[in-house]
Amino acid sequence: MTAYADILRQVEVWPPSPDSDELGRLGPSDYGTAAAGEIAFRMLESGARLLLPSDISFDRDGAVRIVWEQGDKTLELVCPYEQSQRPYLFYSNDDQHGIAHDLSKTRLNRLLSWLNGKLTEFPR
Repeated sequence: MTAYADILRQVEVWPPSPDSDELGRLGPSDYGTAAAGEIAFRMLESGARLLLPSDISFDRDGAVRIVWEQGDKTLELVCPYEQSQRPYLFYSNDDQHGIAHDLSKTRLNRLLSWLNGKLTEFPR
């Protein structure tokens, strides 16, 4: 199974939920799950190798979170619950971290290439 298919399979099993309890939202929104699938497809189209995620979940705010880890490098896609908030990628290693709001194929290719070890310089 490809990494993209695995992401879709896991994200699509959560029913959208406007409900919440004392701990937070009970599920992601249609917007969050659709954005996660769309950005994962863009990652696949970027031409860089898309690894299987280490974790796919949603947080108590209902944001979809997909995490890739490779050695000391971490890449985390965050797709918020609210459509008024933009998805972003958080990336880090043991010494540095950054946030990317530019999720174009070119930027995704660079971030994935860094994660995969093809690029050694920390992305700016």
